[in-house]
Amino acid sequence: MPLSEDDQRIFRDIENSFYESDPEFARRVANSPDVVGHAARNMKLAAVGLVVGIVAVVALLPVGPIFSFLGFALMVASALLFVDSARKAGKIGLQSLNDVVKDRRETLDEARQRMRNRMKRDED
Repeated sequence: MPLSEDDQRIFRDIENSFYESDPEFARRVANSPDVVGHAARNMKLAAVGLVVGIVAVVALLPVGPIFSFLGFALMVASALLFVDSARKAGKIGLQSLNDVVKDRRETLDEARQRMRNRMKRDED
C-alpha cells in the first residue's frame, strides 16, 4: 500500500532534519551496504554451496565416506546460511527482493516479445 502525500511529506521532513542534524552519520548510513542486497547475495552463495555439496556427496562417495561427509557438512552449512540470511532480510526485504525479480522478469518478457515481433516482421 503506497504512502499518502502527508506521510511522504513527513518522511521527507524527517530525512531532511536527519541530514541537517548529523551529516556525517547520514553519509555513513547512506553509504552502508544494503542489508537486503547483502542477504540476497548470501542466499545465492548458500544455494551454490548446497548444489556443490550435493555433487560432492554423490561424486566423492566412491572415494571415501569421509570426503562424502565433507560434502554433507557443506550442505548443512549452506542451508544454515540460507536460513539465517532469509531471516535477516525479513519479510519486507524478501518482498522487495521479489519485486525486483518480478520487474526483471517483466523486462525480460518485454524484450522477448520485441524479439518475436522482429522475427515475425523478418519472415513476412
